[in-house]
Amino acid sequence: MRLVLRTLAALAAVCLLAAACSRAGSANSSPGSTSSSAPATATATATGNFGSLSSVCHGGSASGATDQGVTSSSVLLGVLTDVGYSKDPSLENAATVFTDWCNAAGGIDGRKLVADIHDTQLMAVVSAMAAA
Repeated sequence: MRLVLRTLAALAAVCLLAAACSRAGSANSSPGSTSSSAPATATATATGNFGSLSSVCHGGSASGATDQGVTSSSVLLGVLTDVGYSKDPSLENAATVFTDWCNAAGGIDGRKLVADIHDTQLMAVVSAMAAA
């Protein structure tokens, strides 16, 4: 249980770091706005707030590839899991739910999140990180 909580905390930290890094130059975006292609139900429920942080996920007009895994249209989130050993897909599910939620709120400054999930196979963490 502690491993799952630590992993979820690490995923949240990575997502928050990506949000903080992508906010530079986003003065033209309006926090909490969503893209017009989002379904009405997703738009109504996705606020962009994450815990006590407001407007983490929101629309915008980001441009350019600003860092590894970041393009004009997407942010690639690396997710390491032990699903092959533990047979517990909760980390994969959490990554999918978070990215879907954030994308429904407009993504990170308009960039859509993409979860890149890798199975570390319990003891192959270093090789899984290198492959990611």
